[in-house]
Amino acid sequence: MRNKESFICLLFSVFFIVVLFLSGCKDDDANRPLSEIVCQTVWKVTELEYNLDDEASNEETYIVQFLTDSTGILVSDYGDEYFNYSIDGRLVNFDSIIYLILEQTDDRFVLQRYYNNGDKMKRVLTFNKMY
Repeated sequence: MRNKESFICLLFSVFFIVVLFLSGCKDDDANRPLSEIVCQTVWKVTELEYNLDDEASNEETYIVQFLTDSTGILVSDYGDEYFNYSIDGRLVNFDSIIYLILEQTDDRFVLQRYYNNGDKMKRVLTFNKMY
């Protein structure tokens, strides 16, 4: 009986250590800077504009490819448009339009900015990694 109890205790200990190790790895991945995640990647972007009542009022979808650590191309129904960008902490600057990073993983990140344009109040960009 003592061997069975020792075996179960050992098995539980190994399982507990593996769970701790795996949960620790996930936290490290989430701390990677966005600048390391986006360079030379392609993303599908959903852009939502919100009105003064915080209701989504306009939605567009397009593709963004980050070519280098400071340039990219936006591909939409309106054609291709090159842009410059920079990332400083939780701020992303696209040609002088600054967004705040709301959330980020290796495969998805969300940006938001507030502005005053008639009945429009904020814009949210959701990036989902394609390649």
